[in-house]
Amino acid sequence: MELINRFKFFFTFFRIFGMCYQTPGMSRKVKILLITNGLIQFIIVLTLIPVAYLISLPSAGNEIMNYVQGACILLVHLASILESLLTMERQLNFWRFIKRLEDIFEDNFEEIQIEYGKLKKSTIKIFWGFVIISFVTELGLASYLFFLNRTGTALKMSLIQWAIYVVSVLAGRIRYVEHTFTVELLTLFIKIFNKNVRSLKTHLITLKKDQAVDEFNRIKLAHTFIWETSRSINMCHQWTQFLNVLLSAFQITSLCYWTYFYTYLNQFISLWPTGLCFIPLTYGISVLASSCDVLQSEALKSSSLLQEIIKVNRNQISGFIQNCIANLTLQMYHEKIVMSVGKIFTINHGLLAKMVVAISTYFVILIQFLEKK
Repeated sequence: MELINRFKFFFTFFRIFGMCYQTPGMSRKVKILLITNGLIQFIIVLTLIPVAYLISLPSAGNEIMNYVQGACILLVHLASILESLLTMERQLNFWRFIKRLEDIFEDNFEEIQIEYGKLKKSTIKIFWGFVIISFVTELGLASYLFFLNRTGTALKMSLIQWAIYVVSVLAGRIRYVEHTFTVELLTLFIKIFNKNVRSLKTHLITLKKDQAVDEFNRIKLAHTFIWETSRSINMCHQWTQFLNVLLSAFQITSLCYWTYFYTYLNQFISLWPTGLCFIPLTYGISVLASSCDVLQSEALKSSSLLQEIIKVNRNQISGFIQNCIANLTLQMYHEKIVMSVGKIFTINHGLLAKMVVAISTYFVILIQFLEKK
């Protein structure tokens, strides 16, 4: 597939963090290398959980909370590696369905190639946004640790703890980028699907019965492949992104608390690293939520476009064609295209609003504890 060659660099980058990202045409040797890399990183990250505890030896409340956050970051990395290993066949199914969609929409070949170019530009923008934000954030945190802990021992311990978590932090962020790429790729085909449905509105009355049946069968098959592709995306990300979203909410709540805490104690120098941490946390989940929102908005347009066909051509199409449209509408109703994680949350702007409400609630509770102290 030409699409694989266009995005080869990004797939290689995703695999650096132990994710066994499968694409068609991979040799047996490459697959073995990816699985070995994933298993080695899984063992290393698993070992870091007790190592981090032995290094920090948390005893006070804030030390325990910091360790719990660090352990959760490592667990998300573990989940990413494990889920990528367990869903290798699902990943290949995703690409098989994409290939079938390319075949079904072969008449739109030039348009698809143009859209692939736009998708690459969009992915490059998101990727370099991730790289720049991560670099600035981690550099800022490392600098803060250096200036905060001027004694050699304290500085060494702080940098060791930072080094333990930094790769897993980046793995969690890159998982958002990879998930966003797959969502935007599917959105591309939903837009082409809608364009094909929209074109029926003008030339349906010119088709003979057999031609109309073939056209509706093609559209029904295309929608089934789109639905199966969305299911593959959800299955390949359901637990990793579920944990990732929960961890992001937990970390943002914690950052809100520390922002209030440092402001309350007039420790304003500690506010800038706290503010830095807000940026990558909100960037990853907001980009993914926006992409999923666009996808689901486009998916909802499909059934509306079918109803428009009936409205425009009600007196010119036969009862048989109206039944075909009704059957296709019913299929779309049952094959709902949504992006979800853990089979619990639907990813869209509504999820962001729910997170804001939940974070605000727990933030108020934490402030009350601070006031008592």
